[in-house]
Amino acid sequence: IRLKKDHYIEYNKPNLTVALTGHTFAATLQRAMVSYVDIDVKPHVNIKIFVNGEPLRNEILPIVNYAIPANIPVKIRAENLISGASQERTITLREDQHSSIRIDLNSSRSPSGQ
Repeated sequence: IRLKKDHYIEYNKPNLTVALTGHTFAATLQRAMVSYVDIDVKPHVNIKIFVNGEPLRNEILPIVNYAIPANIPVKIRAENLISGASQERTITLREDQHSSIRIDLNSSRSPSGQ
């Protein structure tokens, strides 16, 4: 069985059968201590996004409602894989708070080579 509810940690219990639990089942979901951020980076191509140093995989920009830990600083870094331009922002949000981050890597380009 798998139980999901917004703002709660997902509950998974494999191989749960009537023989094991009877006809009723009770579970307590734990509230997730998360907040949500939208991330947009310009330009949208050749970009790698990192959250607390971990690369995001297969994300399409803009990223909407990305869950991050609440009440602690979270570093969001964007890198242009071609130009090498990068910017990092640190954000701290309360539980269930939502915010947006927009990073313009065009403004980070070095004037040399243009």
